Amino acid sequence: MTEPKSRKEYEEKLRKNTAYANDKLSCTMPCPFCAEPGFATYRITEVDETLSKGAVCKYCFRGMRTLKIDHKHGVTEMRFIQTEGPEPGPYAPELDRDS
Repeated sequence: MTEPKSRKEYEEKLRKNTAYANDKLSCTMPCPFCAEPGFATYRITEVDETLSKGAVCKYCFRGMRTLKIDHKHGVTEMRFIQTEGPEPGPYAPELDRDS
């Protein structure tokens, strides 16, 4: 596994390693830290349930889970939280850390 060296390389790798199946009703998400494939697989209708359980990358050993927050007026926020592993490079989005 080679970590991306720039934001552009990270985004290209992220796009390349995102896969959809069943008329885009299922998604295989790459690692949000190193963009390697196979981080999490979920049905679109179950994204919050699946990602709230978390996953750990088998390449960079960083973990992530989501936290769903329902706001007024039907607005839902999904926060991505790093649960384990070293800080990612400057190319990856900043995530809150699990405390």
